[in-house]
Amino acid sequence: MLSPLTLHETTVARNQCLGGGTRYGGGVYIESGASALRNCLVVENTADSLGGGIQPYAPLTLDNCTLANNGSQGIRSSTTLTITNSIIWGHADDIWCSGTVNLGYSDIGNGDNVGNNGCISNNPLFVNTNAADYRLTSKSPCVDSGTSMVWMATVRDLDGNKRLDGVRVDMGAFEYAGRKGTLFIVQ
Repeated sequence: MLSPLTLHETTVARNQCLGGGTRYGGGVYIESGASALRNCLVVENTADSLGGGIQPYAPLTLDNCTLANNGSQGIRSSTTLTITNSIIWGHADDIWCSGTVNLGYSDIGNGDNVGNNGCISNNPLFVNTNAADYRLTSKSPCVDSGTSMVWMATVRDLDGNKRLDGVRVDMGAFEYAGRKGTLFIVQ
């Protein structure tokens, strides 16, 4: 339990909140204080009850985060959620919120806000979830589909790549970097 919480370029993976009764927030549990996660990966976490990925009880901002395959719910909240340029995918319910949800330029698996404010509901085409590789493939609909924000000019993604690399920023914790190497043109 951390309150308030600010995480940048962090991975929270394969945690369990067990013990019977009411257990929430297998990956991240926030009791109080407005919190923010930026360029974070929250995957494959579980809880006895609900909110397998994130359970905030205070306002939460997610910028360029990837939440995937976290038990029954990606995020369970009763407060204000502001989610931009993020991927929330692979849960029975990706976002459950009885408070206010502000979504923009995000890929939400169960279609929350699809078609509005740049939101989509397409398979993000991760490289290999069986090997816990949640990077984007070249054909991902999340590549060049986000919206640029001022803070991106000086930061890196979760792999250490420039956050702005391409026409537009990518959704999720990883900027698609393509193949690295040298290009030779022979004529």
